[in-house]
Amino acid sequence: MSKESNGWTPERRRKQAENCRKAKPWVHSTGPQSAEGKKIVADNALKHGMRCEEAVELRKVLYRQRLFIKEVMERLNAEI
Repeated sequence: MSKESNGWTPERRRKQAENCRKAKPWVHSTGPQSAEGKKIVADNALKHGMRCEEAVELRKVLYRQRLFIKEVMERLNAEI
């Protein structure tokens, strides 16, 4: 079994494709109908959490701040 197959044999893949063609789930998919639902799915493509652009930039600033504080502390300890 190859890594690309994810455990799906050619037979299983064929049956799944056949079932999908029979059921045609895409025909019944309508997407969000309400304004609230549309607003929710409009945000699906946005990155969120700690990987968003603002969070990445904040981590960079905090890292530089930690380096600065460490340098200041080392200089103060060297003077004592």
